[in-house]
Amino acid sequence: MPLSRKKIFLLLIFFLLVLFVFYYAYFHKRIDTVVKDRVYRSSQPSVDFLDKNLKEKGIKTILNLRGSYKDDQWYIKEREISKKYNVKHYDIQLPPHDLPGYSMLIKILDILSTSEKPVLIHCLRGVDRTGMVSALALAIECDPPLSEVKKQFSWRHGVLPFRRSIGPYFFSMYEQWLNKTQRTHNRHNLIYWITHEYVDNKGNLEFWIDHVNGKKFDRDNKIFISENSKQILIDGWAFDARRNSPAEDLFIVIDNKTALKANFIFNRPDVARYFSLGEKYYKNFVVGWKVEFERNTITDGCHELSLKLVSNSKRWDITTENKFCLKNKY
Repeated sequence: MPLSRKKIFLLLIFFLLVLFVFYYAYFHKRIDTVVKDRVYRSSQPSVDFLDKNLKEKGIKTILNLRGSYKDDQWYIKEREISKKYNVKHYDIQLPPHDLPGYSMLIKILDILSTSEKPVLIHCLRGVDRTGMVSALALAIECDPPLSEVKKQFSWRHGVLPFRRSIGPYFFSMYEQWLNKTQRTHNRHNLIYWITHEYVDNKGNLEFWIDHVNGKKFDRDNKIFISENSKQILIDGWAFDARRNSPAEDLFIVIDNKTALKANFIFNRPDVARYFSLGEKYYKNFVVGWKVEFERNTITDGCHELSLKLVSNSKRWDITTENKFCLKNKY
C-alpha cells in the first residue's frame, strides 16, 4: 500500500530533524551549561576551544570520559593546557553504549561531589557518556525532578531513541529500582542506589588474570606454554568492588566449557594500593586466586579464558581477551 503524501512529508521532516540533531551534536563545537558557573559539558575540545573556554568560564576541573591516551596528540595537548592553567584533570574511561563499571561510577561521584568548580565534562562527541555524567552532576548540584535530569541525555544532545546509550540505559535501571521499592526520585535516593544497590554487567567484579604457568600475557593477550608442562597453573586477583572482599563464587572458565573454582589464597596489598582502598586493606587483602589442573585434560592449541561469577543466586558470564596456547599452535 503506497504511502500518502502526508506520511511522506512527515517522514521527510523526521529524517531532516535526525540529520540536524546528528550534525549539531557530532560536528558543532560548543560548550553547554549544565549548572551555571558550576558544571559545563562539551564534545572533545580542540586546543583553541579549550584555551578560550578555560579562560572565559574559569574552569578549574576537567573530567575526561574517554580515558587516558598518553600517545595521542589530543590527550597530550589537553594535559598540557590543563597544566598551563593549573586545572585539575581526571581521566575516567566509560563505555558509550553499556553500563558503567561500579568502581568507575564511584570515582565519578567523588569527583563531581568534591572537585573544585567549575568543572568541564567531555567525551569524544559530547553525547552518550557526557550526557550520562552531566545528568549525575545536575542531580548532585541541584536535585531537580528526574524529568529535568533526563534532558541531559535527550535528543537535544544527540541521543537518539533507536540507539542504545549509556544514559538512558543506566537511568532506566534506576527507575526500575524506584518503582520496585516504591520510592520517589531525589538526590539522596539516587546516590543510595548507586552506592548500595547498583550492580554492573560484571557483578561489580574487579579482576585481572596475571599469569599462566608464571608467564605474562603478550600484546595479543596470549601466553604460549611449552609442551613439557604437565600442570597448568593460572593465577590472578578479583574482588567485589562494593564490599572490597573476595568474590563469593568465582570460576575460571576455559573455552566456555570447563569451569574451575578460584582458590583465594594470596594477599595482594598491591591491588589495594592501586585502588586506593586505605591502610586497613594494605596488610590483609586476600584477593589473589589460583586454579590448577592437569595439562593432559585439554587439547593442544589456543584456549580462551573467561570468568563466571555466582552471587546471591545470580550469575555473570564475563568474557576476556586472554588466551593460553599449548605447543605454540595458533
